[in-house]
Amino acid sequence: MTSKTPFSTRIVLTSTETRRRLSELAEAAGQDAYANAVQKTDDGSAFLISFYSFDALDANEMRGRLILLSEMMEIEITDILSAETTPVEDKNWLEEVHQAFPPRAIGRFYVYGSHVTPDQIPDGLIALKIDAATAFGSGEHDTTQLCLEAIDSLDFHPANILDMGCGSGILAIGAAKRWPDAKILGTDIDAESVRVADRHAEMNKTTHIDFQCGDGYAMPVVQDRAQYDLILANILTRPLIAMAPDAAGVSKTGTRIILSGLLDRQADQVIAAYEQNGFEFLMKNVQNNWACLILTKK
Repeated sequence: MTSKTPFSTRIVLTSTETRRRLSELAEAAGQDAYANAVQKTDDGSAFLISFYSFDALDANEMRGRLILLSEMMEIEITDILSAETTPVEDKNWLEEVHQAFPPRAIGRFYVYGSHVTPDQIPDGLIALKIDAATAFGSGEHDTTQLCLEAIDSLDFHPANILDMGCGSGILAIGAAKRWPDAKILGTDIDAESVRVADRHAEMNKTTHIDFQCGDGYAMPVVQDRAQYDLILANILTRPLIAMAPDAAGVSKTGTRIILSGLLDRQADQVIAAYEQNGFEFLMKNVQNNWACLILTKK
């Protein structure tokens, strides 16, 4: 982790939602940040959402992003009281962020941060070390949890795996630990996510995963390594639907695909798009209105 002093974009708002729901909102809004934290203000009357980044974020832009995403995700914000970006100095900001990301068991996976000591890791679980202060995908969001549970539930042994939109690399790393001899390619349009995913792979001793930066299924490396036995795509509804024909193009009979990043009410649209491209729906799991789909190529 670089020692460069980060910036903190702090937004104070009132809401009738739970901290968990606001954490989902913060994670969705924080793609330009290295981490986020949600906590009550000192007097308990409002919530403070903090985004940490190594480049100063535009506080008004982040405010607008929260409002837009809250409407899309059906999360109520009653008022935004303030929004400002300032340098973070003379404090252990990393420790503050870690407090917002406690370790958690997800299926047979145990997702934990660098602040957790080895003796705290429960026996019998698959340990995933993810630095919550680096990128999207710490295991906090429902979609990440649902995808890890789906990976845990699969009853076949994929040899060739694609993680489309890998973020922090958590799903690819989980797959690598579940199937250590599989070939795994992870891609993301964001170069910083790829750098972080590489770092996480090193932390987890899964350096055989190939993380590369590029835009979707058209990447030459994605095409060159087809056909895949398993595709992971935790993105958003619209790109998932748009990518359905391309996903079919790198699949074969029996390929499983795990899709998330969508709300339960959007699941039928996504299923229809993939069924039109030769996939068969297998199952859906839902958590806090977020959905995860598993389909197979016919």
